[in-house]
Amino acid sequence: MDGANSRLSKAFLNAKQDFLSSLKDPALVKEVSNITSVTDIYNFVIEFQKRNGIKNLSRIHQYLDRLKQYASVIEVFIQVKPDVLALIWGPIKLLLQLADNLIRPLIAILDTMAAIGDKLPIFESYSQLFRESDRVVDALALFYRDILDFYGLAVNLFSAKRWQLVFESVWPRQRDKINAIIGNIEHHCLLLREEINLEHITHAYKARITQLEKCQQDLEFQERQEFGQIESYISPELYDNDLDKLLTSASNRTGRWLQKEQAFTEWSNFGNTLARVIWLQGIPGAGKTYLASLVVDSLRQSSNTTLFAFLSYKKANLQSISIMHSLLFQLVIGEKAFDEVLKKDLRAMLFDKFQSDQRNLKSNTKFARQTLTELLKCAGPTYIVIDGLDEIPESERRIALNELLELLRDTAETKLFVSSRAEDDISKILKRFKPSIIRVDDKNRGCIQAYVSEKTRAWLEESDFDEKICSEITGLLSSLPSKSKGMFLYARVVMENIQMCFGLEQIKKELRALPENLDDAYSRIIQRLDSLPPSLTELSRRVLGWIGCSPTPLKIQELSCALSVNSSFDRQTSHAEGLLNVVRLCGPIVEISGDYVHLVHFTVKEYLICRQADNFVQTVKANLDMAKTSLYYLCLDIFDPEIEPHQIKENILSGAYRLYWFASTQWVEIIRNYAISLDDRSEPDDGLISALSLLLQRRENTGFQDSSDCYSTRPCDELEIFNSKSLRAYKLFQQTLRFWHLDTGSWKLDDEDDSWTTLDPLTLSNTAINMFKEFQSLLCPEKGHSVNCHCHRLQAKYGKKLFRCKYTICQPQQTAFNSKSQFDAHCKKHDRPYKCSHSECEFSSIGFASKSQLTKHLDKCHLDTPPRPIHLAQDPDLDEYVPLVSDLIELGREKEIKALSGHFKDVDIAVQKQLIKEAAVSSSLAIVTTLLDAAATSLKRTRIHHEIAFESIKGENLDVLNWAGPRVFIEVHLEDGTSRKLQEIMQLGVNSDSTEIFHMWKKHFLHNRPKQFAYVAHWDMISSVKDPLKQERLAKLWKEREFRASLAGHAEESQLGSTFRKVVSRTSSVVMAKGLLELGVDVDFKEPGSGQKTALHECATKTSKKAAKMTQFLLLSGADPNAVVETRPGPTGPNIYIRTPASEPGAQMIKTHLGMTWDELVNWAKEQRQLGVPK
Repeated sequence: MDGANSRLSKAFLNAKQDFLSSLKDPALVKEVSNITSVTDIYNFVIEFQKRNGIKNLSRIHQYLDRLKQYASVIEVFIQVKPDVLALIWGPIKLLLQLADNLIRPLIAILDTMAAIGDKLPIFESYSQLFRESDRVVDALALFYRDILDFYGLAVNLFSAKRWQLVFESVWPRQRDKINAIIGNIEHHCLLLREEINLEHITHAYKARITQLEKCQQDLEFQERQEFGQIESYISPELYDNDLDKLLTSASNRTGRWLQKEQAFTEWSNFGNTLARVIWLQGIPGAGKTYLASLVVDSLRQSSNTTLFAFLSYKKANLQSISIMHSLLFQLVIGEKAFDEVLKKDLRAMLFDKFQSDQRNLKSNTKFARQTLTELLKCAGPTYIVIDGLDEIPESERRIALNELLELLRDTAETKLFVSSRAEDDISKILKRFKPSIIRVDDKNRGCIQAYVSEKTRAWLEESDFDEKICSEITGLLSSLPSKSKGMFLYARVVMENIQMCFGLEQIKKELRALPENLDDAYSRIIQRLDSLPPSLTELSRRVLGWIGCSPTPLKIQELSCALSVNSSFDRQTSHAEGLLNVVRLCGPIVEISGDYVHLVHFTVKEYLICRQADNFVQTVKANLDMAKTSLYYLCLDIFDPEIEPHQIKENILSGAYRLYWFASTQWVEIIRNYAISLDDRSEPDDGLISALSLLLQRRENTGFQDSSDCYSTRPCDELEIFNSKSLRAYKLFQQTLRFWHLDTGSWKLDDEDDSWTTLDPLTLSNTAINMFKEFQSLLCPEKGHSVNCHCHRLQAKYGKKLFRCKYTICQPQQTAFNSKSQFDAHCKKHDRPYKCSHSECEFSSIGFASKSQLTKHLDKCHLDTPPRPIHLAQDPDLDEYVPLVSDLIELGREKEIKALSGHFKDVDIAVQKQLIKEAAVSSSLAIVTTLLDAAATSLKRTRIHHEIAFESIKGENLDVLNWAGPRVFIEVHLEDGTSRKLQEIMQLGVNSDSTEIFHMWKKHFLHNRPKQFAYVAHWDMISSVKDPLKQERLAKLWKEREFRASLAGHAEESQLGSTFRKVVSRTSSVVMAKGLLELGVDVDFKEPGSGQKTALHECATKTSKKAAKMTQFLLLSGADPNAVVETRPGPTGPNIYIRTPASEPGAQMIKTHLGMTWDELVNWAKEQRQLGVPK
């Protein structure tokens, strides 16, 4: 018996150690061991029942009674230490305490104890058997393990982080394991018999372990299945690839300043509960996205739960709910350091939501946000980083931002980081959370400096320039960071453009005159493209037009194919198999990401479409080019409906079908965009009409069944212009749109039932079916590739994702996948989950396959931050020095600037100049002079006071202007009034909104300066004044005695006369015209030469109301209404044509504006002059 005791004591001790090791929280070891007798637990249960008024604790009396018997048997037959028996009682107290005041958890624990109590044997009845058989006593250790199995499961669940919030989702999942434990107890009861032997005991130990492991495996498999089901149904967009791309392309020295920002450190510290929202603002291209990626990386490396989204204009159809879905799935997928138990609990909660209301989870933004809120309450401290909020449509970002702030309001441990431009709508929404604002373009100059330095070094190391040239290039590039004015994109575009220059002289030419701004940088690239050989210029124009105007992102394979299509239409057109090098052709304004080609930034598109003066890319022409190319492509013989399967296969392998998915799904949208881009009076291009006629001729579906009688769609207004030009083409648009509208998600390209193709007015659907089947047959179905397979060749032709969705509704989005398993998982989603909410509607049961289809159906059938603090770094490096000084200038920290001024001369000259200019805008005179004193000697030799004066006027800084004004003329030897900067100062001063600045400007730049007074009456000066009040102020200035005296010797009559005509014809400003007449200008002044008109005659050529008012003023001022202009049709023409103001369009239409005919106006003006009525 002593040997048995020793063996059993060891078995109990091992069970105890296994149990304690299984506890997730080591602190619980003491909690589960602090009751050592049954009396203690009975006393606790009685007290617990009285304190909480609970009467149903009686249900565990049997459980306690059986455990009491069990403990008694062990004390009699086995010599174990009290701490072993303590584990029978201690967990009971702990579980009841953890479930205190929580009804459902308490009931669950009591029910489980009661169920186990029913299965535990009446141990007292086996006393005699225990005396007679050592093997039967061995079974007692199995019961001990069973009891501890239950405790381990329950204690780990009830002690988990925020277990109360996940209990309803997690506890039901433990039922199988609880049932397994109860089943084990039942099996172990069968061991309490005389014939038990060692083999039975050994088998029972193994069976117990096997059963529990099977339960765990089944649970994990179930969880994986459930998660896969939700993930497949929702299809969330994750941004991990975007993050990786950003991090790998970012400079190692980028973003260090942000980590030192007090606002950021306060926000990133979860101990600071007040700093909940931070807003990273910046101009377009300032590098906000790169900084946001570094923030995400930093937070994740610190083992913080971090959810993020990089939003982009490239994803034009992005909806706010997709952001919520992404954040939801990032949370439940977890990160490397994420608590595995918590991850499973969160997934269980998500699946519960999915089961209870999958439609709302998929399509209701508010519901998705509420679900995310519940999960975040369980997850604890979490950071959310959203970049590019300004790049998605305003309506969507309003919804997304409002939902995110609601989420913050409901979750105390969540913080939000937003990165965007300082858009007004974003500001208004964020203000209720009082975000801390950090301006990127104010701080990132050190990062830009680092970027330029690294790129320059890498470029020159790979070049074959000698050391002297490298040094020269480095010096020329040193001004680029300051020139960028906080715009990373500017620096990138300029750097890449310079690297693409041909020859050293071209590089030097670019560097000696860097672009003034981003538009100027883009302009230079366009100029380079314009200077290429005509064929390459036209090719680059088409490339940019396609990329900028395409209704959907373009693959490089598609673009290369499109540009090889013969616009004159050749049925046998061959298609170039290679890929076009668009980056080499178009320069740094385009990039390739994955298979897709994009413009590098949304500002490129804005420039090309809206601001590019020479119309290098014209929207009308680009859309027309895409439309005709797509139509001609679809007319090629490769799309003949009678083509043989082997020919389709050959065409696939040759890459001939690369453009098919784009052309066949986008041609109507492209033509619609073309129609929108036409002006009101233009008619559709004849070539486009011909292409449409050819499409009908070559691809008309003779088996077409027109469904217009039973199902109509709203006509497309934009395409109405084709109605009069080609009724057949217009009808084709309607039939095609109706066909696409009828596709609610059930049509498949691999279905034997292809009756839906009769609804297509063209044969393209039949072609798509044949192509899909042949394409699928060429792919390897599994991960591995067969010998001599075609996959790599097909990827080169069509892109990396070869497994295209078989449902036609996904074709416009070109939904495709890398593997067959991903393809299969996606296809399972096509269960038409979007149901109409109107119960009487047939689509409430049929449903739709996409939210957009449901939306169309419903539309058709149902209708101020405080100043930020700053920390002075000790001996900052040069990368950090400039941003630091810039911040100190902004905050007006004279003392700190003085302390750092010793390093100022070490900074690049251009940067020194820029900092001084910044100070001149709004800082004190002391700061300006401190920086100027500390500047390099070479800078002081430049016209730096011109710059200071200019910036002080701009910033309305009186003290600095008063100091700099006299020094400007010292720099230009007093009388020199020809410098361009001085002219800019003159124009800025006369346009100042500040009366004080205007008078100080007049004092320093006009008094006793005759040349400057003459310039005030110059057309360049006058044309800069647009505001009527400032025009009036300028006219009053002309009346001053000193001005008149200075003007007499420095302004010729012809100059004033010419200026007068320009004022009349270009500004229609009566105030300034009157002022010039009062200076003595002849109202009928003409420029020298034949054919020149008077100001009145010039004015009469215009038909606007302002021109009519000016005409009236001129006639009142005595202008000759009969002044003659003689013109000849050519230098030797015999006839002379005579025109007077009365013959011009403005004179003939003057009654429209003034209520008098020309003759009536002339007579009226004459009478008014005779009466002496003021003009």
